[in-house]
Amino acid sequence: MENFFSDRKDEDSIWIREGLYSLISNVLFVPDKKEEGKYHPRIGVQRDFIFRSLSEAEKNAFNKLYDQYYYHRHNAFWQQQAMKKLPQLTQSTRMLVCGEDLGMIPDCVALVMNDLRILSLEIQRMPKNPLHEFGHLSEYPYRSVCTISTHDMSTLRGWWEEDYQQTQRYYNTILGHYGIAPTVATPELCEEVVRNHLNSNSILCILSLQDWLSIDGKWRNPNVQEERINVPSNPRNYWRYRMHLTLEQLMKAKELNKKIGELIKYTGRAPQNKTKIMGDTKNNMKINNSTIFLKDIRCYAYHGVAPQENLIGNEYVIDLKLKVDISKAAQTDEVADTVNYAEVHNVIKTEMAIPSKLLEHAGGRIVQKLFETFPDIEEVELRLSKRNPPMGADIDAAGIELYCSRK
Repeated sequence: MENFFSDRKDEDSIWIREGLYSLISNVLFVPDKKEEGKYHPRIGVQRDFIFRSLSEAEKNAFNKLYDQYYYHRHNAFWQQQAMKKLPQLTQSTRMLVCGEDLGMIPDCVALVMNDLRILSLEIQRMPKNPLHEFGHLSEYPYRSVCTISTHDMSTLRGWWEEDYQQTQRYYNTILGHYGIAPTVATPELCEEVVRNHLNSNSILCILSLQDWLSIDGKWRNPNVQEERINVPSNPRNYWRYRMHLTLEQLMKAKELNKKIGELIKYTGRAPQNKTKIMGDTKNNMKINNSTIFLKDIRCYAYHGVAPQENLIGNEYVIDLKLKVDISKAAQTDEVADTVNYAEVHNVIKTEMAIPSKLLEHAGGRIVQKLFETFPDIEEVELRLSKRNPPMGADIDAAGIELYCSRK
């Protein structure tokens, strides 16, 4: 059909094409592409005519199948796959990882993200609490990224004009204003929303350029419709967004830059200048003994004698204590004068990614590599545990402990 209408651009042909597309998609179930005779419920069909034409009993029966298929049936499968694959990603970088956990997600997502310390994504107009119409910024988890809009959504100004009744409720209940809400999001209102998000409980607040510019009437785009980047429901909507300002203009926008700087500063999100507590004072302290420790390092690896352990993998927990003289770093406040535990973690991650039959071998490799990489390490205490080992016993973990000193 797409090929048939590819050269027909007149209004009637477009109307017929869209009508045929709607007719084709007006189904409750979609055939499985791999297994003949099997079907699965079509996502979002509840908005279409074919669903509305069902009786209440039929709607309830379909929704029961729908919920079972998308939210329960595959929950254990997705959790197993996530714990097998995601640790390889999260352990490959020192950057914080954020997961897009919005919309239709199985129950295991929150559990997996918590176990792997993946930041959640929080958007006020897409609350995760079903009792709330809008997210409560003060209730956002600390381990999260909050934002006002994403590339697949309208910007703050665009959203404000989409549903006036919803905007009115947001204006009264969330912003706490009385009376009639403005029909457009004024710079003052946008600044208030931005400030509220900067004050949220999330560890990071990352806003789009369009939402930052919305706080200034001079520099924001005069055409609010040009601010949106993508409309995912429209396959013919291409990513055509372009900044309406040049970088040179942005650099000269002194009032806007000053306002953004003040918002960041007064909401406590400005990076703090490093201060040396002891660097400028006389040293009258002697450190008799000092260690650096890393506790409960969790990783997913493929160690084991049994073949299935090399295929399925398992979760491991590592506790590490390093005897290091940190007296110089205590004076200078410079990471170069100590053993960087982030780099230590990278060594552990790299060695754990190499399969061994025995934990003794994996642990020995880690200790040897630590001594090779960090000359300041004098002694190493390592505890390596395999969670729920496949040994036919009700046991939480099994592992080894190593106490090593440099030769």
